Amino acid sequence: MLDFIIKNGTVIDGTGADARRADVGVHNGRIVLVGDLHDAQAAQVIDAGGRVVAPGFIDSHSHADISVIRTPDLESLTAQGITTVCTGHCGMGLAPLNRHYMGMFNDEEALNAVFPPLFAGDCPGRVPVVELEPLREAYLAQYGIPLDWSSFDEFLSHIERSGVGPNLVPFVPHGPLRIAVMGVDFRRTATDREVSEMCTLLLQSMDAGAHGLSFGFDYQPGDEADKNELLALMRVVAEYDGIVTAHAQYSPRRGSRIIEGFQPIDGYREMLELGLESGARVHISHLRPGYRGMPAPELTDESCRSVMRLFEAYRAQGVRAGWDVLPHYAEAGHYAPMLVSQLLPYVEQCGSLTRFQAMLHLPEYRLRLKYELENGLNPGSHSPTGLNATAPGWHSVYEITQCVLPGCTGRTIGELAQKRGQPPLDTLLDLLADDVRVCVRIRVPSKSPLGLDCYASYPDAAFGLDVGGCDFGCQRETRPDMPPRYDGAYSDFCGMVMLLTCGVIGRREDIIAAITGRTARNYGLLDRGQIAEGMRADLVILDWDALDPGIDYITPNRPPRGVDMVFVNGRLTAEKGRMLNPRAGMVVRRRQIK
Repeated sequence: MLDFIIKNGTVIDGTGADARRADVGVHNGRIVLVGDLHDAQAAQVIDAGGRVVAPGFIDSHSHADISVIRTPDLESLTAQGITTVCTGHCGMGLAPLNRHYMGMFNDEEALNAVFPPLFAGDCPGRVPVVELEPLREAYLAQYGIPLDWSSFDEFLSHIERSGVGPNLVPFVPHGPLRIAVMGVDFRRTATDREVSEMCTLLLQSMDAGAHGLSFGFDYQPGDEADKNELLALMRVVAEYDGIVTAHAQYSPRRGSRIIEGFQPIDGYREMLELGLESGARVHISHLRPGYRGMPAPELTDESCRSVMRLFEAYRAQGVRAGWDVLPHYAEAGHYAPMLVSQLLPYVEQCGSLTRFQAMLHLPEYRLRLKYELENGLNPGSHSPTGLNATAPGWHSVYEITQCVLPGCTGRTIGELAQKRGQPPLDTLLDLLADDVRVCVRIRVPSKSPLGLDCYASYPDAAFGLDVGGCDFGCQRETRPDMPPRYDGAYSDFCGMVMLLTCGVIGRREDIIAAITGRTARNYGLLDRGQIAEGMRADLVILDWDALDPGIDYITPNRPPRGVDMVFVNGRLTAEKGRMLNPRAGMVVRRRQIK
């Protein structure tokens, strides 16, 4: 007898084939029958009439391996149909560990207990590195969770013991690998002995089931690695026929150097060249246009096509290269709705929101703060949630969504300043002095990031969110009386499906294939991403016509509409945003092929 049958649904199987009417039978976590199952016996029958039955979505670029330690259910991901996440990207992660720990984006409380906060929020390119043993104590004290691993294998075992919402496909991040060998002395070229030690740790991690390695060339400590180190590590991965993913260099800064005339396409070329020399399979993350500052959409598209021509040229030389692009349809990553979050370092210096608000009424403090902001001295300005008041037109992107003062909601800072007849920075500080909890959203000109439409039109496009995950209702505060920050991307995949349906892909079979079967094939996940006999029963039932990301810029932590049921390994995990069996996932360790 089958565990359950999904009947009367329109099956889109993840291969790109035409949708068809079929039933799907599941037993012991696998799909065992697809077709007309009117005579089959099952413990449960689910009527999917009028709805689409598809493989569970696969997020090709996730940082859920970081957030899973504190929120194993990862409800923000599974509730929107994501059943598998490929993790450990951008050189960021939590293992292996040796004598030091490299801070990540959701551990400020533990870090601050052992290391004075030098900055607030997430500052790309800057990482705190602390001694491991005191941090273990602080982690347990702050979160009640033991930081009880050192090796990559032990890290994966910790996740397996705790359980996990979606399936997790692990990659070894280069950052902690380098810190494990070099400690706090990582701002330099590694010696041959240190490179050898990194290779040994990487080999052990690959033996433990890692699918490959990831680099982050815009971040510390990866921006300090030289070609010798990169090639040595990639050759280890090539021995296993694994994959090397990379946040390729996008900024002209590399470590302490500024590369004159650098363009993003140069970073993509570097990674493809490393793939050619090492023999490793490569996957470049979140592609953007190859050149900055294109003044017209057609030039942006041509900039993207130049990147695709670069891929084609290296593929012709034998490089096995893939890539993904981000949807970012809705709010993602760390969403900080309060305007004061843009000035979080100053709030921390004052000690609380209420104290900061009081300080804004002191003329001397106000003048000093304004001077620092006007001159680019905000210590958090490089953070995704940090104000850079020196950027042209900064005041036109902050739209007020909630304020106790009348006549403010729906206006940007710039529009309100014009109405008041004062400089935008004065308006911002006045708002905070009157209502320190005023909320904003970042107004963007398009729901499609630069390059998405062009890149999505290519038949080998893959898609990823580039975020971690969390549970519904989850928000973080650095301390009491501090602005909240919401973690996770609650509806990006749903929003992206809608965007692509109306855009360059259009055909729903191709959209489903792009976020299921194609990604599974790119990452070597042979038993996921398709609805076929023998495959893992990662499934989603969609009310296609009702799909709606349901974006709310004040409280974004809500599920999308139209994702009716989500199954992970044959277990019903979520139903219309309600979590039922939140830890049905598994760590997908790579099969040993040596």
